[in-house]
Amino acid sequence: MNAFRLTMLFKLPPFQPACSIDTAKWGKHVGVEIETCLNNIYSKVVSWQRNIFKLPSGASGKAFIEEISRLTNLWTNKTNLESVSLLALHVLGPLLLQKPSRSSKNRDHIRYLTARLKKWKDGSLMICY
Repeated sequence: MNAFRLTMLFKLPPFQPACSIDTAKWGKHVGVEIETCLNNIYSKVVSWQRNIFKLPSGASGKAFIEEISRLTNLWTNKTNLESVSLLALHVLGPLLLQKPSRSSKNRDHIRYLTARLKKWKDGSLMICY
């Protein structure tokens, strides 16, 4: 390899560390507590059996998709929640779309999803298991 191609091959952009989570706030949770809660939730959720309902159409389904977009943007735009946003994204589906019962109907799913989304945004759904 010639010298020019070799220098171009190993020329990397400068390192930019992730934003600090110390100043982050999500409902009543602050800083590293957010990360601890999400890690605990994730460790529980991965062992659950698949028991989720289909995403309902309408306002609650749209609000769920908007929350997915918000979490993705937290990571993309390098906010102080950058380090936990993808973890929150992985936990969001199983937590919010969990069926309330075997015989639950679509109207129940809409009601539960709306209530869970409100709790999720307030931070009260992130109970440290």
